[in-house]
Amino acid sequence: YGTFVHDVLEHTAKQVRREGGFHKVTLRRTLEIAGERMEEYTRKQLSDLWQSARAEYLFRRNFAEIELVVTELYEELSRSEFEPMWFELHFAAQGGDLPAVRIVGEKMTAQLEGFVDRSDVWYSGDKLYVRVVDYKTGRKKFEYTNILHGLSLQMLLYLFTLVQKGEELLGKPLTPAGVLYFPARFDQVSMEDKQNKGKLEEKRRKNQIRSGLILNDKNVLQAMEPCEEDPQYLPYSHDKEGNRKGYLADAGQMALLADFVFGKVAELGDELYSGRIEANPYFFDMMSNGCAWCPYGSVCRDNRKERWLKKVKEPEEFWQRVEEAREHG
Repeated sequence: YGTFVHDVLEHTAKQVRREGGFHKVTLRRTLEIAGERMEEYTRKQLSDLWQSARAEYLFRRNFAEIELVVTELYEELSRSEFEPMWFELHFAAQGGDLPAVRIVGEKMTAQLEGFVDRSDVWYSGDKLYVRVVDYKTGRKKFEYTNILHGLSLQMLLYLFTLVQKGEELLGKPLTPAGVLYFPARFDQVSMEDKQNKGKLEEKRRKNQIRSGLILNDKNVLQAMEPCEEDPQYLPYSHDKEGNRKGYLADAGQMALLADFVFGKVAELGDELYSGRIEANPYFFDMMSNGCAWCPYGSVCRDNRKERWLKKVKEPEEFWQRVEEAREHG
């Protein structure tokens, strides 16, 4: 299902761009493009499903949900000044759009290869801003705790590498505008007062807020989503005094984070090179931990030493610890 959704979103955004972009193409036409792609994909890739009427029926029920996701995508990008530039941008040592992400440690040098679902850009005078977007059919969220402990670094690695190497693609330096997880799903919501459609819609909308970290610059934020008060899609809001709060980073913090992320991955690479393989899995809770999907669980038994990670919720603590990590090399 995840592969199917990614394919439909990628193809739809590409075709809309060919036809003039989300500011010119109508929602009706966008949904037509998505519908055509869904039919083509299922006919070519999932033909075995149609041997069972029940299987076909169950799968086609997903079409309605994907139409909602495409509508959500359209509503955001049709008002945003950030425009999709690259789809499935490939970082690779050979044959990629850009070189593999190079990780230089004290003991080894490693290369990371992979794909970015979507990269958006915004031209502002002599500056070119870029943000990286990842489609998620699950419930992935940007968490400060993950970053500090070397988890979920992939999006940030791609963003900062794109900033370093993106001039090769566009002939102009790029400035990091952030990373966002786009929820490529629509969760069912329930309320005791089923007649209160306003509150039901408000609750549904909260599930569609993008998770991530974005540049704390008024012009950039307005370019992402023009709004007079709190945004509908972006992960920030305003306090009573009108100050912005949420998952935000200024230009200096973005640069600091880039150093931290590359340093953290280099550290992990050196640990691999040194042969560090003890059973020391991370644990947030009993549902989110390093053992949940580990293929070696059957041989680990009770020899593991669970590493419970202290959760970091306040941005101030996160940035303080990132700064401390840089000071200590």
